[in-house]
Amino acid sequence: MVPWVRGHTDPDSACPPTYGRGVDTSEILVVVVLAWALFGVSTALLMGRRGHQPFMWLVLAIVFGPLVVPLAASALRHHRQGLVQRLSVGHAGAGTVDVLGGVDGSSEAEQAIVSAIHMLGSRLGRVTLAAVVDYDIAVGSSLAEENDKARTEIARAARATGLQPETILLAGRPAEALRKHAVEEGYELIVVGRRGRGATRVLIGSVASELARGGDVPVLVV
Repeated sequence: MVPWVRGHTDPDSACPPTYGRGVDTSEILVVVVLAWALFGVSTALLMGRRGHQPFMWLVLAIVFGPLVVPLAASALRHHRQGLVQRLSVGHAGAGTVDVLGGVDGSSEAEQAIVSAIHMLGSRLGRVTLAAVVDYDIAVGSSLAEENDKARTEIARAARATGLQPETILLAGRPAEALRKHAVEEGYELIVVGRRGRGATRVLIGSVASELARGGDVPVLVV
């Protein structure tokens, strides 16, 4: 005879006791996926609000999960530093138009700066060449190598001008870093090349086009 269980009307038939609902692994998987996705979106929003590339950080967070936290902390720390280093102090011209030139290692960027210098002539005042280390791009490589590479590029561009321009190294997203420095230091003109490294359309597709969309300082794209 099967033991009778309270609440069961037929004491002669089986009525197994209920011990609670079992764990559903599919539900656990859904929760984990949602939490992972939420972490990725939160990371992208956080980095985007601080001027970094949200889509890139979304991908990194989704792929690497919590392992991306040290990378994000490093990028934010370097981004907050703003001006990384003033490499050399230049000699200003007698004119009133102060020029900030963006250097990215391409011959087009160098030619753009030289063209602006010739165009302004006697109206030329300060000339500052700025290389920008984008820590979103450098996050997966050595930041020291990126800094050394930028210093080499800016020294070559300075020689191409035939002048003694001030040279600086900035950190952050290139367009934002150039615009911010130009506003804070009172430059009248930002000069960038139409093309980026390797004769591609990288610069005109991102930095130059972003600068040209408008801002507090006029932009010359050569």
